[in-house]
Amino acid sequence: MPSFHLQIISPKRILFEEDVVEITAPTDKGEISILANHTPMVSQLSMGDLVIKKEKGEQIIAVYGGFINIESNGTVTILADNAEHIHEINEQSAIEAIKKAEEAIAKAKASRENFAKGQAELSHTLFHEDHMILAETQAELLMNLTRLKIVRKHHQHHGIKYDK
Repeated sequence: MPSFHLQIISPKRILFEEDVVEITAPTDKGEISILANHTPMVSQLSMGDLVIKKEKGEQIIAVYGGFINIESNGTVTILADNAEHIHEINEQSAIEAIKKAEEAIAKAKASRENFAKGQAELSHTLFHEDHMILAETQAELLMNLTRLKIVRKHHQHHGIKYDK
């Protein structure tokens, strides 16, 4: 099968740079598969699992947003907002982070509701701080739910070996 060059970059590191035969990526328009000689395009990535097929085996990388660029020369570059190899995901840590995020969201929503009811003791500043905490916590919750989904999905496929 013909191959093409793939590079995956996050703000923290280069996660992957090799020749591959196929990529399946989550985009804002749905999941797409890319083979050699794919039409050039740019698309926004969604949160999900990026499945990379090489001549021997496949590799899974969890991506949490970003962009994918397919160039006319066949090179594919993924600029991920955040990404990690599946073997870097700790399922128990993700579950604990989800619980903490849900508790923090409930607390922030309760604070916001109390403010909306006009409780004088809440200041305008506290309301905005709670709003920021809520937004950040919801983003963290979504990332950890995606981690858990990816780990559980790919652990069900027996016999597949993931490169580290």
